[in-house]
This record gives sequence, structure tokens and C-alpha cells, in this order.
Amino acid sequence: MALCLRTHRTFQTWFFVGLLTFAAPLAQAAESGFNLGWAAWSSARSFPFGLSLNSSIDLGYKFYTLPSNELLYGYTQLHSEINVSGVLNRASTRLEIYPISILGFFVGGEYSHRLAASTGFDCTTTECKESISKTQFGIRMLLGFEKTYADFQWIETPIRTLGEASGLALAAEPVNSLLFVRTGDRERGYQALIGRTFHEQWDGGFFGEGQYTTGASSHNDSQFVWAQHRWDSVWSLTGGIGRASSDTQGTGFSMFAALKYTGAKGLGF
Repeated sequence: MALCLRTHRTFQTWFFVGLLTFAAPLAQAAESGFNLGWAAWSSARSFPFGLSLNSSIDLGYKFYTLPSNELLYGYTQLHSEINVSGVLNRASTRLEIYPISILGFFVGGEYSHRLAASTGFDCTTTECKESISKTQFGIRMLLGFEKTYADFQWIETPIRTLGEASGLALAAEPVNSLLFVRTGDRERGYQALIGRTFHEQWDGGFFGEGQYTTGASSHNDSQFVWAQHRWDSVWSLTGGIGRASSDTQGTGFSMFAALKYTGAKGLGF
């Protein structure tokens, strides 16, 4: 059993690494209809505290564009991402299918490896060290009118740990400050963003999200007012203030900031 789990973890790790390594050469060698996008960013949050370095790559293909509106088109895209925070390191990939650019769905997976126990949890009753495997299914809808826009997502995520039996029924999911049944649970969540372009280089709006696990009945939610400044066509700085709440961390004032460099834009909005 232990060998099987180690093999599974090794396969997932090398799958993600290989995908990110060969996506760029594949895009360059493919037909002109393929599109390659990539970005790197750093992000920080005050409560619950979090700090990470991130990168992503997108390999997409556009099927069609409506002659009457170039913003409406159909495409499929492979999105891969790496998030490094030292204690918790994650790799994920997902296939996105958009029959039309404002409505699509995705399916994928995520692997999280913890180098130390997650903080903010009672590790005498909760498993805080095991690596985590997720499978994601989701749907996304985007709306816009003149300079105002909205982005909504619903995500369904089967989740489990990859370690050997520890005798503890629950495990910690530190990214979303949730508890889940370690042998198998289901995490459900939503994200909602409403924004407006106030200037060529400035956007702002409201962002809210929430998640809960069906087995452990753990939950969280957060709401932020945010603003974003863009310059040189490749840089953006986003910041926000609001509140964050969960049954594991309590409720408190929270701030976040993210500095992003977009080397090449993917097909999605």
C-alpha cells in the first residue's frame, strides 16, 4: 500500500513537471492556430496568512470567431499552474472547454505536497502533514456591458489525502482553511467577481468566494473590495481589503496583494 501511494505521488509529480516542460515546445511546433500564454506572479494575504510564488502556462486552440463580434469565440485550453510557498507546494492542470468565450467548463486535478505541518489547526485531532490529491470539475460564466463585467465560477472537488492511515478521521486543507474526511470528501465552492474599468490602467470592484466540505461540514467565506493597476501591457498590481471567515480560523479583517507579469496572454478573458 505504501509503495502504491509513493508511486502515485511520483507519477503525479512528474506528470505536472513534464506537462509544464513540454507545453512550450509543443506550442511552437504546432500549427499557427495554437496559442501559448504564460504568466508569473507573487501573492500575499494577511488573514489567514499566506504567501506564495506562482507561475502558469496555457496552451489553447481557437475553433471559431463570430464575424459580428470578435469577443465571442469558441476555444479549448490546457491550463497548468505551480504554486510555491515553502511549507505547501502545489501543481495543477486542467482542460478548459468553452463552446463560446463567455461560458465554459473545466476538468482537472491538483497535487499538494506539505513539507511541514499546516499552522492554525489542532494537529492532535487533525492530520496536518499529509499530501493532498484533488480532482476538479467546474463551470464558469462571464458577462459584460460596456465597462462593467462579471465572472462567476462553481467548482466541485473530490479530495483525499495520500498518506498511510494515521488513525485520525480528519485532515487539514490549508489553502482554504478547511477540514475534510481524510479518506475521501467533497469540497464545493464558488467565486464571484464584479468589476469595472475606470481608466485605461485602472479597474476595481467586488470579489467574494466560499467553500465547504460535505463530509466534515467545514466551511469558509470571504469578501473583498479590490483595485488593479496595469502598466507596460505586461505588469499588474492588484490589492484588496475585506473580511475572511472560517470555522477553523475564525473571522477577521483581511488584506491581499498580487504582483503579476504576463509574458503572453492565453485565450481566456
